[in-house]
This record gives sequence, structure tokens and C-alpha cells, in this order.
Amino acid sequence: MDASEFLDVFAAEARDYLQALSQDLLALENNPDDRSILDEMFRAAHSLKGMSGTMGFNELADFTHQMESVLDLLRTGEIQANQQITNVLFESLDNLEILLNKTLLEEDIDDISHMVKPLEDILNAKDQFAAKSAPKADSALESNQEPVAVSSGLTITLDDAIKETVKQGFNQGFNAYEVQVKLRQKTLLKSVRVFTIFNALEEYGTIIKSQPPAQDLEEERFGLEFAVVYLTTEDLESIQKLVEGISEVESVVVKEIKLNGRTKVTEVKPVKAETKTQKIAQPKKNDTSVVNKGVFADRFVRVATDRLDNLINLVGELVISRTQVLEIGQTINHNEAKSTFEQLDRITTDLQYAAMKLRMVPVKQVFDRFPRMVRDLAQASNKSIQLEIYGEDTELDRSLVNQIADPLVHLIRNSIDHGIETKEVREALGKPAQGLIRLEARHEGSHVIIEVADDGQGINVEKIKEKAINKGLLPENFTGELSTAEAIELLFKPGFSTSEKITDISGRGVGMDAVKTAVEALSGQVIMTSTPGKGSSIVIKLPLTLAIIKALLVRTHGQIYAIPIQAVRENLLITKDQIKTVNREKVFVLRNEVLPLFDLAETLGFESQDDGDSYSVIVTEDHGGKVGFIVDELIGQQEIVIKSLNELVGDIPGIGGATVLGSGRVALILDHSTLIKRRSETIG
Repeated sequence: MDASEFLDVFAAEARDYLQALSQDLLALENNPDDRSILDEMFRAAHSLKGMSGTMGFNELADFTHQMESVLDLLRTGEIQANQQITNVLFESLDNLEILLNKTLLEEDIDDISHMVKPLEDILNAKDQFAAKSAPKADSALESNQEPVAVSSGLTITLDDAIKETVKQGFNQGFNAYEVQVKLRQKTLLKSVRVFTIFNALEEYGTIIKSQPPAQDLEEERFGLEFAVVYLTTEDLESIQKLVEGISEVESVVVKEIKLNGRTKVTEVKPVKAETKTQKIAQPKKNDTSVVNKGVFADRFVRVATDRLDNLINLVGELVISRTQVLEIGQTINHNEAKSTFEQLDRITTDLQYAAMKLRMVPVKQVFDRFPRMVRDLAQASNKSIQLEIYGEDTELDRSLVNQIADPLVHLIRNSIDHGIETKEVREALGKPAQGLIRLEARHEGSHVIIEVADDGQGINVEKIKEKAINKGLLPENFTGELSTAEAIELLFKPGFSTSEKITDISGRGVGMDAVKTAVEALSGQVIMTSTPGKGSSIVIKLPLTLAIIKALLVRTHGQIYAIPIQAVRENLLITKDQIKTVNREKVFVLRNEVLPLFDLAETLGFESQDDGDSYSVIVTEDHGGKVGFIVDELIGQQEIVIKSLNELVGDIPGIGGATVLGSGRVALILDHSTLIKRRSETIG
């Protein structure tokens, strides 16, 4: 079998399993006796092992098998989870990721015995980790030693261990079934078909035993039939339809296991090809683990990102053509033609929003990495920290999601190192011993807000003042009061840090300025607030997408420019006598607020056209400060498609890209933040 065509699907699903294992392990650390978490982890490890073996990635499969063995001991109650075991499992997850990356990159994998040893130590010394009290078998079960017959002659004996598991399942509201499956004659890759059936069943329950054993099934040491004992909350008919819907299954027999020995039997006729589309109940909300698995494969399609990007580019070109057609339509005085143009406008707009929706992905993809990070950093800094996540289903443009991860890492690390106090300090201050970091995403209009807040000590203004003087950011003889807002502004200066020493968490002078730079590159804003003794909050404000945006078109020095609409606060007409001069620079007063006034043409390097009695002014906002730009003419709002100039002419300060207008002319998109910064530096 040529496995290369399945490599992308394998990589995506393997990473999903690793993420699920990481989240479940974090939950297990807080709830070591929760059997449902262990069942989920065992299923994930088992599925990953089966996938790896099917693809021929033996080192990955062997390592996962060892991890699966430890998880099996935990879920059967032979050993009990403690800090040592969870640390070994966390380390094993890190090793799994290393092995997966090397496997996908086709790199040579060295001896992995050092990775396996901690797991083997647990397996070899399981008595040391044994649970304090093992569950006792129900005496009513001991008398029932009847084997469960399998139509092919195979049998699964209900021994004490199986019956105890079934009894526990009944107590938790599960149903117990024996599922007997017969594959079609001449089935190729029987182990792959068994893996598919196991995978589908394990989405809705737990397989507690198979006949033949799982190892024999994986190595295809069986005929065409096998059976499993299965616990699930689904009804018998749903399980029947689930297995029927898998290809190359000839027949299915589902038996309901009862502790008194009686069973309910449902005989299933040979499965026909057209039954493949039958499904059981839909997966629970927000459960993405079933993508491309079992009978739900027809609900999802994996698409290469380059194909998706090409579609978005074509829609962008269509938006440009729509604008051109609508401009032509304004010159035609024909009712039927106008109706056609309006319909074209509606359809194109709907297509545009549908295409943009394809680019949107939940920020969960980024947020999922932080619980593990907080757990490790909290241990490293000897602090107790709880991370609360809200709004992880909030959707953001894929390109933004990929780039926002690093800024969030900086913010969370800073909260752990600089914000949250140690347990002793918090208790002395009357705070809960466990610190809190809140990570939240939400929509606000055409923006996405991501907030990182903590209940720590807030920023220390005096400490920032001292560091700023030492770094030359403030005069040596500075004795004035530093406001919280001024202290926050200093925090975002390049290389500024209040750490007394360099640690693995922070102190290298890279952090808040990197956050600011990265967010501004995404046309976003960073807003920080802090209350001494109570904590800090940092808000990142991002546009929903960077592909198609609304912009205000203006004309200056004979050229048309586009200003992203989220940067524009208002536009107005001012007279010449409203313009004042302060320190040889123009300003004007807007509702009792003095604002700098720049000539856009002059800022862009052209000659200033200082004539006329009135001026059109665009008021933009940057870092909470407002600035007015004089332009020759306001043209109006328009949706524009952003085209990058980097590949053609490189980065141009003050220019964020270009767009093609309906007339076919190219208009440059202005980066107002950079323009203001350059203008301020010139003045200084």
C-alpha cells in the first residue's frame, strides 16, 4: 500500500489525538479518579497506535503502545494516577510529538529506549503504584460463568474482570453489547478495516475486550470474523447502523449483555453497498474528533490550504470586477439592466462572505496549547495558577490565527512571571492561594477582541520608573510622578524589562515590544490597563480578516489612497482660521481636544498644497491618540481587496499594500500608524 497519499490526513489526525491527550491529561491531574477521562485517553492512544502501525511508522506505534499499556493499567484500576505518573505521561506526550515530527519529516529516529524507559519502569513496578483498594467482584456475578457465544464459533468469556467492568458501566448508565462482525470475502487490508470499525465504535463508547485479541487483529492473524465486548450510552439499533455503515462488512450480530445471563439478540442481514450512508446520532456539539472518521467522513472534507487561498484570490478578483460593472451600470438608464446589476451585486456579496467564512477558524486552535504551557511554567516558578478560557469558538481569519500565537505566549508568560505572586505572598495579602489568568476571545463589531487578564500584583510604577532611569528612557534627575499610563507606555519600549534576572520565562528584554510590533503588523491594537495589587489586563484588538476590508478612499496630490475604515474615527471640514500653530506645528481643536494636524501629501513626501479657506480632514486614532490628516478630497467608502507589495517592491514605510479600484486604477493602502510615527520622528 502506498501510504504517502494518506500522510496529510494522518498528520492532521495524529496532532488532534496529541492535543486531546494533552487536554485529558491536564484534566486527569485534577481528577485522578475520573474513569471517563482515562477511557478517552486510552481510546486516543489506541487509535494513534493503530494509525501509526497502518502507515508503517513502527517507532511511533511501539512508543504509543507502551503509553497505551500504562493508560490501560490506570483505567482498569490496577495502578492509581499520582504526580510521578502524570509527569511521565506529560514527558511521553512531548516525546510523541518529537517522534511524530521526525516521522513526518522523514528524519532518522535514533534509539528510543531512553524515551520508553520511564513508561517501562511504571509497568515493571506497577505494585508500587497500585490503587489503595481494588474493587471487589459482585458475588451475583461469580455464579454466571456462561460464555457469550459468537456465531463463528469464537467465544468471549465473561470472566470476573469483564463482569466487574460491565457492572461499573451499568452503574454509570452504560449499555453493554457484544458486537460480532463478519467481513466480506477477499477483503484487502483486514487490519485497516478492523481499525476503522474500532475507531467508529470508540467514538461512542469503550471496547473492553476483543476476540481474537487486539494484537492478533492488528497483525491480521484471524479469518474474516471477530467480536468485541462494548460499553456505550447508545442504543442497540444505533450501534447496529454504525457498523453497517462501514464498507466491506458482510454481516453484524449485536447482542445486549445482561448480568443474569440472558441476552437480547438482533440478527443483521448482509450489508448492501447502499447502506454505507446510514448514521447514528450526530456527534456532541463542538466535537471535532470525528472528522474524517467512520461514518461521518461524508460530512467533512479536508482541503489543501493553497486551493483555499486560490479560491479567496479569485473571489477577490470577482469583487473588483463587480465594482467595475456597478460603475458601468450607473451610466446605463435601463430598468432591466439595473435589476440585473443589483442581482449580480447581491450574489457576489453573498459569495464573498461565504468565501471569507471558509478562511475563518476558531481561536481554539491557538488557545488549546496554553493550559499545558501554564501548568509547566507554574511548576517551574513554584506558583499555583489556574487558567480560565472563554470564547474559544470565536472565529478569526486563518492568517491571523497563525500569527497571534507568539504575542499571546509573551503575554501569558509575563502574567506568570511578573503578575501572579507566589502562594505565600498571596496568602499574606489576603488573596486566594491560587492565582488566576483569564484568556478570553469575543467579537466586537468587525473586530475580534482577545484579552489576557490576571489577578496578580499589577504593574509596579516605581520599579518601572527606576528601570527607565537606568536605561536612559527618563532623565537621571527625574523626580516627578509617573502615571500608570506613562508606565505602561514605557513597558512597550524595545528591550525594556523589569526582571531582576534572566530566567526561562522572561527577563531577556523581549516581550511587550514584540507583542506590540506583531499586533500592529496585523492592523491591530494593544491596550493595557493595570490596578496595583489587583492585576492587569491586556486587550488585543484585531480585524476579522485581512483579505477584504472596508476602506475610506481619499484623493491627495492627484492620487487616490485607501485608509482602512477601522483606523478612521471621523471626517470633517475645517476652516483656515481653526488651524493653530504650537511649537511650529499645526494643530486644531476638536471638542475641547487639541489634535496634531498633518498634511497627508507632505507626510508622503510630496509638496504641501497650502491654499484655500477650508480643508477636508480625516481623523485617525493610534494607541489612543488622535491625529488629523488633511486631504484634497473624500471619495467615499468601498470594499477593497488587499494585494501585497512585498514580493514586488519590498516593505515601504507607511504603505500597507495596494488594491485595484473599479476603474482599473491601483490605489495604495495607507498604514496610518507608521505614517504618524515617521511624522513624529521628523518633527522631533
